Amino acid sequence: MEYLAEEETGAFSAMLACVGLRRVITYSDGHALARQRADIAHELAHALLLHRPHPAIDGRPPHYDDAQEEEAKWLGGVLLVTDDPCLSCCLGGLAVAEAALRLGDAVAAEHERRPPPRRAGSGR
Repeated sequence: MEYLAEEETGAFSAMLACVGLRRVITYSDGHALARQRADIAHELAHALLLHRPHPAIDGRPPHYDDAQEEEAKWLGGVLLVTDDPCLSCCLGGLAVAEAALRLGDAVAAEHERRPPPRRAGSGR
């Protein structure tokens, strides 16, 4: 971790580690606070969606499942939008993009452009 923080700044954002039945999120505190929140929400989404872990072998990076990453990206953004501001924007009749600007959450704007992803392995 020290190497990533000092030598490869920006190379590491966050990861979800599976330790037995536990899930542990490790994230870089070298990023801006908004980025840290988004990274943690993304990893939390992987845990909530019960995504299968992808082990790193022999120091090589793991192979990522694109469908799982899309699900986590979408749900991670949803987790960042809290109820009160969301309801206020909805009741005010704001479009998602305008609400995103008011909420200061660029992730919400992404949700207007694309629907929730299909569940990985759901075959739908």
